[in-house]
Amino acid sequence: MNIKEGIWGTVWGDVGNMVENRVFNNVVDNVSYNVWNKVCINVGRNVWNNTSTNIRNNVRRQYRGRK
Repeated sequence: MNIKEGIWGTVWGDVGNMVENRVFNNVVDNVSYNVWNKVCINVGRNVWNNTSTNIRNNVRRQYRGRK
């Protein structure tokens, strides 16, 4: 009884750990990957938009100043 339970428990525990680790890692990887990509894209877009807007405004200012 004890030996059977011990073996079964060990096998079941290993399988459970493997499944949990796979599922958990996949979920964590996917979520963090998606979040990271969104953050990077949003930050990049904001920086780019702000930079290009600033450049355009500066160019306009300089142009107006010359007139």
